[in-house]
Amino acid sequence: MLFKLVRIRMASVFGTQGKTKNGKKRNMGLVYAFLIIYMVVVFGFLFYNMYGNLFDAYCRGLGLDNIYFGLATLTAVMLGVIGSVLVTQSQLFEAKDNELLMSMPVKPSLILVSRILTLYIWAFFFAAVSSAPALYIYATYAEMSDLSLVIAIGELFFVPLLSLTISILIAWLLQFFSRFIKNKSIFIIIGTFALLGVYMVAMQKLQDFTNYLASHGETVEKAFKSGLYPFFIMGEAIVNPGLSVLLMLLFTVVPFGILFAVLSATFINLVTTKRGFVHVEYKAGRLTVSSEKAAIEKKEMLHFIKSATYAVNGGTGLICQVGLAVFLIIKGNSLRDMIMSIMGPRGAECTSVLLIVIIASVGLLTEISISSISMEGKSLWVLRTAPVNSADILKAKISAHLKMSLPFALVSGILLNFTVPMNIYERIGAVVLPVLFQTFNAYFGLIVNLRYPKLDWINEAYAVKQSSAAMIGALGSMGVTTMLVIGTFFSGKFMPFDCYMAVLSGLSLIGLILCIIYIPKTGVKRFEEL
Repeated sequence: MLFKLVRIRMASVFGTQGKTKNGKKRNMGLVYAFLIIYMVVVFGFLFYNMYGNLFDAYCRGLGLDNIYFGLATLTAVMLGVIGSVLVTQSQLFEAKDNELLMSMPVKPSLILVSRILTLYIWAFFFAAVSSAPALYIYATYAEMSDLSLVIAIGELFFVPLLSLTISILIAWLLQFFSRFIKNKSIFIIIGTFALLGVYMVAMQKLQDFTNYLASHGETVEKAFKSGLYPFFIMGEAIVNPGLSVLLMLLFTVVPFGILFAVLSATFINLVTTKRGFVHVEYKAGRLTVSSEKAAIEKKEMLHFIKSATYAVNGGTGLICQVGLAVFLIIKGNSLRDMIMSIMGPRGAECTSVLLIVIIASVGLLTEISISSISMEGKSLWVLRTAPVNSADILKAKISAHLKMSLPFALVSGILLNFTVPMNIYERIGAVVLPVLFQTFNAYFGLIVNLRYPKLDWINEAYAVKQSSAAMIGALGSMGVTTMLVIGTFFSGKFMPFDCYMAVLSGLSLIGLILCIIYIPKTGVKRFEEL
């Protein structure tokens, strides 16, 4: 029974999505396999470069190999927590099938274990993507005993327990305190972005810590041991196996065991207790009449705002876009000096266009329209049977995306004008390119979701985090951003950097026109076949 529950839960993530024209379910296994390989390659490459720098700073000459592995473990745990906390909350506390499963002859303990195993697999993926490059670099460039290698591989399986424990605690705290707040989604959104901010700041400070280490050596080892002792032990367990291995198990297995025991004792109460809020007293007022398209547009915007899972995953790109623009105002000159040191005299000319491309590309991480069809779930028939033209429904979903995202694109473009010196064409492009990219993103995202809808989800996290459309949007945007940034560096050999920015604007405009042509005919037909 346990295996069946886990298989059903995993199948809901990596199984079928929608139906073909013949009414048969579409198997998305190959699509997911490709997307997972793509993610492993992209993130593996990023972490490989990061750990390469850390290896040079920590291991070569200084011999602080334990700190190297300790920081690798810390990075894996933080990444696992950030990537798992919302999924953990939806799986344990807000799953739509809680009451259904409780009404069946299935032990609550089996239901809990099946969900914990699913979350563990999710956390293990983040840990492996982060830690595997660190282990590969060390095993390649340093002498590593067989015992150390076995322990390092073993830690790959134990470290996710720690990140899962922290994720469950944070999810439970968010769930607990949200009971006392009327709009709990806002509270969860703020809490999640606060965690993301802490992670980003920690990653930024890592380079400063590396530079400090290079000049202080043993002083940093003592500071790391006293301030981050559990992670120091995890690094020590690999480099100097012994008592530290038992301590590593103590810090990973024991907290998880205690938490699991508490969850087992309170699981039924957690998933069945319904806590409401005092409703606002109704006050009579004038009713306003709006068009069908405006009503659906309002519904889409309210759904996005009130769903913490949808808002956090769909709106991360918006926050990052404006946040990065503010960061560039502070650090723009330093970044310009670094680029000039790499590219020479043309670095000054390249900097402004590069920053514009980066800000515009970050906006592509916004995933609102790309999940809007999937978010209808099994209630899609309600929208389909409403007295509204299908074309107006699709236009309303695109309009909702644009109304929520274009202000961020405009603000980021305006802020860019205060980062580094620009000519008039670059100042215009700093505003126009992010807007063009975001508009294209709204149309293209809806088209992708029409092609790969996920309507059989158990909770919203599957629709906005683990569906094919959402993964294509997230991974595709990262791939496009990488290619555009690399293209900026090489474009100077063939054309002025201003021309490269104009070419990108032209290509995005052509893509937008093609999408606008696609929606009224093919897009509507596809929507009516769902």
